[in-house]
Amino acid sequence: MFRLILCGIIILLSQHSWAKKPTWYVALDPGHGGKNYGAIDPREEGRYEKHYTLQIANKVKNYLKEAGVKVWLSRTKDKPYSLRSRISRASAEGVDLFVSIHINDAYVVGPRGHGTFFLAREAFEESRLRVREFNKEFKGALLKKSYEKKIKSAQAREIVLDLVHQRAQHEAMHLAHIVNQALELYSPHGTRGVKQGNYGIIKGITTPAIVCEVGFLNHPKEGPFITSKEGMDSLSKGIAVGILRYLTLRRKADLNIPQSLSPTEIK
Repeated sequence: MFRLILCGIIILLSQHSWAKKPTWYVALDPGHGGKNYGAIDPREEGRYEKHYTLQIANKVKNYLKEAGVKVWLSRTKDKPYSLRSRISRASAEGVDLFVSIHINDAYVVGPRGHGTFFLAREAFEESRLRVREFNKEFKGALLKKSYEKKIKSAQAREIVLDLVHQRAQHEAMHLAHIVNQALELYSPHGTRGVKQGNYGIIKGITTPAIVCEVGFLNHPKEGPFITSKEGMDSLSKGIAVGILRYLTLRRKADLNIPQSLSPTEIK
């Protein structure tokens, strides 16, 4: 009997609202904010990671909106928001993707290159528990945001919520690879690849979520590139192209990448 119920749930999931939404909704999370400064810019006093991630996120937002994608920012000003707040608010918004933007640094100057991260296996169970916690906090609204069908059984709701979460984690891997490949077209400093990470900002959400580290702020060449207008323009294009490619390839979204996102020559 249980197998029949589970098969029915899986069939319902194949008709998930992801494939039906006419308008795609993406959450961009500019890392840090307020007294949570992030990495220090060694070349300009009083400037930190939090300043640049917000600028890059705003540029990504503009490119996505040009392609017809709706965008939600976890912060629009230099204000602090807890990880829990960012995740729960994104879940309440019912976003299709969650992309957290950060800039790396190193204890010893030398490492460079962008990288993307999805949730590590050992962090999955904690993320699953957070999903259930957030769903209770929102009085079941989290499941409704992720899944259109009404399910009366409490046990079935828990199973469906777990399946939605598992699918989101699987898709996060694809999102990370596609965004990372797109960034290679726009960054002259190479890639550190796609990895699993134990990031709190991508735990507890039922949509594909990744962390994008666009490079190293304290690298003598990459740092100035990241903080320059040209560098931020280029990196934001890479992230935007990656998101649009993911929606087109994995979600069959009917989107056209704007001409303004055509790759420029990277020297």
